[in-house]
Amino acid sequence: MKSSSARVSYVLFSLLLVLLLSAPSSSADLIEKACRLALDSDACVETIKSFPESASATVPELAIIVLQLASQKAVNVTTHINTLLRNASSLDPIVYQRIDECSVHFQDAVDMVDNSKAALSVQAYDDVTRFLTIAEGDAAACQDGIRSVGSQDLVSELATFNQSFKRLCNIAIVITKAAKLVN
Repeated sequence: MKSSSARVSYVLFSLLLVLLLSAPSSSADLIEKACRLALDSDACVETIKSFPESASATVPELAIIVLQLASQKAVNVTTHINTLLRNASSLDPIVYQRIDECSVHFQDAVDMVDNSKAALSVQAYDDVTRFLTIAEGDAAACQDGIRSVGSQDLVSELATFNQSFKRLCNIAIVITKAAKLVN
């Protein structure tokens, strides 16, 4: 039964995106239409429009832009985690352990975003989505681990980085699904 519901949802999602993206429109309209199904459509539009090259981009080019952002964010989070670990002398051992686990999760997330970029370059849209979903899962696992140790400032800061990365992954997934439908 779940499989049938999932198929119906996918078909409806696909039809909606095809209808939205097939009508001639300006780039701004294209961005808004492509972002309509994101968890936070306003953040999706704002994120993409912050890049001047998005003004004339096609949907597949928008996917490239967002993947670059997700990649940059994953590297930034990894760098932040490594900084926390280097300055770990004052950390509670449990907090250190959770941050160390985040390091492992985010190295995997970086790899998954890199795999997504490679998959996008050969229009393997389903692989892009799969890799980004794994990257989101890595960020969620990190977040769950650090949430369990309390609300220290550094943990809160890491949680903010995590949320930002997960949002970019969600945006990239939505734009990738849109790119698949228009190609």
